[in-house]
Amino acid sequence: MPMFADPPQPVIVNAVTDLYRPLPADQEKLGGVLGERIRAAREGYLENPAERSLFGSAGSQAGRFLEAAANAYDYSHDPNLKTAMDQVAKQVISPQSPADLSADGDKLLGLVAYYRVTGNQGALASARKVGDSLVDQWGKRVSTRNEASANVLAPMIYLYRYTGESRYLDFCKSVAGVLHEPAVLDQHLEEKLFRLMGLIELYRTTGDNAYYKPVVTTWAQLRSTSFPPLSPLTEEVTPCSLTLWIQLTLNLLRLTGQPQYGEELERLIYNQLFAAQDPKTGKSFASVPMNGVKTIASAADGCGANEAEGVNEIPHAVWGRYGRGLAIILYSSGRATFKLRRRGTIQLYAEAAYPSTGEILLHVEPDHDIQFPLRLRVPEWTKSFVADVDGTHLIGQRGEFLTIIREWKRGDTLKIAMDMTVRAIRNPGPEADEIAIQRGPQILALAKALNPGIPELAAAGPISDEPAHLALAPRDTKYPANWSGDQSYAIRGQYQGKPMELILVPFADAVNYRVFLKTAAAASRASDH
Repeated sequence: MPMFADPPQPVIVNAVTDLYRPLPADQEKLGGVLGERIRAAREGYLENPAERSLFGSAGSQAGRFLEAAANAYDYSHDPNLKTAMDQVAKQVISPQSPADLSADGDKLLGLVAYYRVTGNQGALASARKVGDSLVDQWGKRVSTRNEASANVLAPMIYLYRYTGESRYLDFCKSVAGVLHEPAVLDQHLEEKLFRLMGLIELYRTTGDNAYYKPVVTTWAQLRSTSFPPLSPLTEEVTPCSLTLWIQLTLNLLRLTGQPQYGEELERLIYNQLFAAQDPKTGKSFASVPMNGVKTIASAADGCGANEAEGVNEIPHAVWGRYGRGLAIILYSSGRATFKLRRRGTIQLYAEAAYPSTGEILLHVEPDHDIQFPLRLRVPEWTKSFVADVDGTHLIGQRGEFLTIIREWKRGDTLKIAMDMTVRAIRNPGPEADEIAIQRGPQILALAKALNPGIPELAAAGPISDEPAHLALAPRDTKYPANWSGDQSYAIRGQYQGKPMELILVPFADAVNYRVFLKTAAAASRASDH
């Protein structure tokens, strides 16, 4: 049961209504890989006192922690998490230091998030002090406004929604105007993403399309340049920028309902996001190369709060309302309760071992017979997606929604079968003779621990790069004692010119590994020499 009664509601109604509306987190429970990763972030990081030991009232980690913890509490209502939130909030709800445009955005974000789930008036009062101070400082910086930090923009919009104070909205419009200037546009990745997050919230609040257009254009550019399918975490693509990219993409999914954004979320979550998290402890990895060894981040570097923030966005991206119907964006075992006000309640129960298999049983349980459209996102990566219900056989088109409109009755079961298609992806870098192997939504890796006969992982590769020969066989593997995950696949390969079975695992599960493998031609050339 919730430990906070009647959480506060915004006093400002958005001018733009979301087309896809995520199911409230407390009305769903996720199983499988998604559920386990969410649990690890909550129990291993958010509820771990040692991980919060270096937080300070002025630190951005505390604000990001509260944002992540608020989303986690929405989902779990875990009393241990409430205790952790209260402890951190006491540090943040403290006498305010002078406003700092580069640091107070995270603090404000956390204060508003904590107020959102608790109704704590002290948090709202403290948030107002930060907001008022920022407005005052901004007014004194007429000649140096290019110093504007984009990370204050979205949190100030959130503060405006809960207070209705027009000065906060005016501040955001003024900052947004400065952020369009050429000198500001040439920012590093995190600042760009903060800017886009602020612009999209301004659009949602005001309905002014001028704020929306640059977001869509820049998203497409960044998708190609900063977040391609085989992008490691680097000095630029950090856990913070990755989480911001997930949040931005989720916002575009909500506003447009377009399946391309769901496709991007699935790719990011199953690969980069999960690869940056230790699934046993919930801690964040500081370094996540495409080839090499992951290293756990220290509590001081702030990765943990950002990683937990990203993981706790997952419940918003699984299922939700879409128009007068329902939509499934990500596939997982679990249950969901949709309360349709006057139209009644619909329960969904999903049985799935996704992404180990693409077989899903979806049980639809309305409290009375009701007609509504159910939209199923068909992944771009699959070569076959079929759904069967009550004798009707439906085929989905890649990259689109398969929409099923019928009168649903208690006991209806929808059977989904999607092919977990395997393909090779060429290394986009200078090493053109390397490929990565993708199965379903997951990038795979050659793990050192499961391939003891291959001392040099860089010298191994599949026996053939042709799609017909990239056959993966599920492997009943004996994992090391500290291993996380239960997926492993055997593929016919070669090492130093000799045939050898290779054992591949999801990139997200590996610690010492190699994603890029030698192409068959490159391996043959190496053996000739």
